[in-house]
Amino acid sequence: MKNINSFLMLVGIFIFVACSAGKDQKGIQFLTDMVYSPAVKAYSEDPKSSTGGSMRLAPAGSIARGFKPHHYEQTPEDAERAGLELKNPYPVTDKTLVRGKYLYMNTCFPCHGETGKGDGPVTPKFPNPPSFGEEPFSTYPEGRIFHVITKGSVIMSSYANNLSIKDRWDVTEFVKTLQKLK
Repeated sequence: MKNINSFLMLVGIFIFVACSAGKDQKGIQFLTDMVYSPAVKAYSEDPKSSTGGSMRLAPAGSIARGFKPHHYEQTPEDAERAGLELKNPYPVTDKTLVRGKYLYMNTCFPCHGETGKGDGPVTPKFPNPPSFGEEPFSTYPEGRIFHVITKGSVIMSSYANNLSIKDRWDVTEFVKTLQKLK
């Protein structure tokens, strides 16, 4: 019991000494790194870092929050495999198609045109993209369309950085409606 009383008295003395007497006076500080954290500004030098910079790389094999890896390469074989394996995980509704059309008109229309015939306004400068209503593109399953939007194809670049996964599926569903137009 005596040890507990001694310990409590010692803790009380530390708390009393650590408190300040006024606004301009500082008390005794224990663990000063917690009071004055050694913050480093982004992109500045950090002498404590093994690389010398303040920005840290993500550990190998880590996946960014909200990112779902796409385990297919930009090859014809993987595009076909994606067509067989990938299915839209979101329900297709009228709202999905409206959103898909909106995104299509803002990202795909310049090359593919309003009806997906490859007659967009920039096609005089570039080779016409294929029409969605002609073979073999008219038979592409939704997984393959999603793969092309995600990875790109021939001269078309990837839209994985421009469109979220949900948005790419919405565009895919809208393109499926354009495939039916001949």
